[in-house]
Amino acid sequence: MASRLRMGFIVGASLWPALLTGCAGVQEGMAPAPARTRPAMMRGAPAADMARAMLESAAAEQLGQPALDPARERRLLVYNAELHLVVGDIRATLDAVQRLAESLGGHLHTMEAQSIVVKVPADRFHEAMDAVAEMGELGRRAIRGADVTDQVQDLRLRLKNAEQMRDRLAALAERADDMKAVLDIERELGRVTETVETLKGKLQALEHSVAFSTITVHLNSPIPQAEWTVEIPFRWVYTLGQGLIARPDAQEPHVPSLRRRIVFKAPAGFVKYYEADYTSRLMSADGLRVYVRRHRNYDNGSLEFWSGLARRALVEKGGIALGEPEASELTNGRTAHIMQGRRRMGREDVAYLLAIWSDKGHVYTWETWGPAEEMEKALPALRNAIRTMHAPWYDFLF
Repeated sequence: MASRLRMGFIVGASLWPALLTGCAGVQEGMAPAPARTRPAMMRGAPAADMARAMLESAAAEQLGQPALDPARERRLLVYNAELHLVVGDIRATLDAVQRLAESLGGHLHTMEAQSIVVKVPADRFHEAMDAVAEMGELGRRAIRGADVTDQVQDLRLRLKNAEQMRDRLAALAERADDMKAVLDIERELGRVTETVETLKGKLQALEHSVAFSTITVHLNSPIPQAEWTVEIPFRWVYTLGQGLIARPDAQEPHVPSLRRRIVFKAPAGFVKYYEADYTSRLMSADGLRVYVRRHRNYDNGSLEFWSGLARRALVEKGGIALGEPEASELTNGRTAHIMQGRRRMGREDVAYLLAIWSDKGHVYTWETWGPAEEMEKALPALRNAIRTMHAPWYDFLF
């Protein structure tokens, strides 16, 4: 215990002159620190405590400076407006509000089905408000302003003190020759640096709110806004891509049977874990899944019809960015259409591949999905496996 106290006294005594010199530089012309704060800092306190005491002392001295005259300083105001409009075309009005904000030097913040939030330069706030109000029948209009001058000044003061503290601690760390003192200073330096970054973020956000006012617009219409659509009567088409979108639980492994199955050569690295009723499911250790299925070909529809219908359902209903069909010859002499696409799932890009072909009154589909990087690696093997697909010989009997 005695040796620890002696070490603390030595570290504190060796660092005190530099700290005292740094304190004098907090602000030019600043009064010296109150005498009552010095003894606690001199009695062998750890470097972290000394640094905190120095920061508190500097802040106290800053607060003791004469305040700015409120009548002379420019007040910092944050404006938020909310408008409720009745319009004929909600979609067109949303686009018009976004274009207006961008033309004034602002930007889109968020957009939903019947509302939009935009940011516009504060000096063009009222101009934007009047222009939006002219886009429809104004139901309600509200403007709120908040004075954040004191908050901004407080953040600037705290940031300045923290940056000065960081710089002095960094200088002390370079000059210190005692290992314990160096470790104490670096520990406190890390904490102060984190404080600096936090204060910078808060100040930037507040200053952006001052520079850009927020306008929220809510829209209603007496005219039905639903888009005209044609539902697809073939239920199986809507099931395409559901493994990627809904991520269903894996089925229990099923023992393959000779009958009622689709014939193909499994791609390298994949294991078939389910096979029944003309449905096969495979997976790889890298997270790729394969579904192979047979469907009824109603009225012997052409390959172009089925691939076009499948692509439409996947793009419109599944939200998968799917490319145009690419023709590929199968070993059975038939032609398959292959389409590739992607969909963002959380933070990951998930790749999707669909192959579709028809034969003897049936339509066959091959789906693969999984991590985009793994899909890229497995693509040659997957394409070779797709080429081997064919109906079993006994399908002629059914």
